[in-house]
Amino acid sequence: MKIAFVKQDIYNDLYVCGNKADPREMFESTIMRIGPLGLFTVYDADFFIVHAGPEPECKIYRKSYRPPKDVLTQLRTKPINEIKGEVFDYLSPRSCHSHAEYAVSADSVSWADYDAVIAINVAVPTRIVRKNPDVLWCYMMGEASRLVPYVEFGYDVMLTQDITGNIADGLGPVDFPYTFIGPTCLEKLAREYGFVPSEKRGVFAEINCTRERPVVSVPQLEFVRDLGHEVVVHHQDIVENLARIARSKYFVKLGGRKIRGNSVIEAISAGTVVLMNPKDVRCAQLLPKESWVHSQEEIGLKIRELDSDPRIYADLLAEQRKRIEAFVIDAPVESIRNGLGCKREGKRPPRPSMIAKLKEIRRNYF
Repeated sequence: MKIAFVKQDIYNDLYVCGNKADPREMFESTIMRIGPLGLFTVYDADFFIVHAGPEPECKIYRKSYRPPKDVLTQLRTKPINEIKGEVFDYLSPRSCHSHAEYAVSADSVSWADYDAVIAINVAVPTRIVRKNPDVLWCYMMGEASRLVPYVEFGYDVMLTQDITGNIADGLGPVDFPYTFIGPTCLEKLAREYGFVPSEKRGVFAEINCTRERPVVSVPQLEFVRDLGHEVVVHHQDIVENLARIARSKYFVKLGGRKIRGNSVIEAISAGTVVLMNPKDVRCAQLLPKESWVHSQEEIGLKIRELDSDPRIYADLLAEQRKRIEAFVIDAPVESIRNGLGCKREGKRPPRPSMIAKLKEIRRNYF
């Protein structure tokens, strides 16, 4: 299955590089998050940055994120590491390249060469979608808050960012994570950098343990120092952050808001055992019961147990990685394959009910 992944030149996240860039280059070029790096490391997908079109569907990102005009202009033309303004004030992108160096017209790409196209924020206009009826057209909103339970814009599939393990048998909403990476993808990358030590130590505090940005301290985890582990905090530089996760023995969340689970996927892929309350993450199925902790006391007991027996630690990491393979990689890709089969049989996504449309109108205007 040949896949293309597409973003607009005004999107404030993901890679700023050309097609077929080395995965390490893609990783380092991201504006903010790791994103679906597995599309390129596991499935050898193509990558395109396209000029944001004037069509209404290509401006749908405004429903959830309306950046100032000066930020949009900078995103199109300035080196990513020089952009100033909203959000960028606390980011540390490494890339010295601009979207303008790589962006092409959506009309210039031979979309018919692909089995499936995944577009962030409806990067490819509907008129092009209609000209390529044999392609499975998928879109994912960059902000998961802008989701509706049906497919729009003439596309076939809407990717939900959810991580459920559900396998769709047709067209419509499909559970597919924003952080689409394999169970060892980031550990392999960390080894290329030389980040993986012979003996891992430390407790990495999940970024949402605190609202502080950038993170300086996580007081509720300071007690782990008595267990012989330092507290490791999130770093805004993505390479330094990978180094910190890969060197840490544990990845822990205690306190703070409930999370979707992208950071959990990253930690496991980097070879670090995750310990947390399953109620604090939407993708709790990634965490076997042996990794559930609900308090400082339970975290301390679990770390002592895992530190005392390397076999138990290895078995827990193996189980977490097994779940990454099943829920993050296998199920979403099988759903895409099923959707492609339906598309080529001439099927179309189900039309939204009147109730669903009325709910969306109410949400947007009242």
